[in-house]
Amino acid sequence: MATNSRATPSRVQINLVEDALEEGDLSQARNHLNELRKMLHGDDDEVIRLDASINNLEALADEVDPEEE
Repeated sequence: MATNSRATPSRVQINLVEDALEEGDLSQARNHLNELRKMLHGDDDEVIRLDASINNLEALADEVDPEEE
């Protein structure tokens, strides 16, 4: 039987990031990710994965809707 080694507050924060990503709220996802980083005192594999997801979605959003300069 596998156990989850991550503390509950961290799991909750990860879920908040993933929920914000599903809703397309990249700003909120980034805010939750920053809170997760504070909880963990830095990056781990999950933080890096979530950060990459946000970065990719931001890049896609910029391609679809570029700001006029």
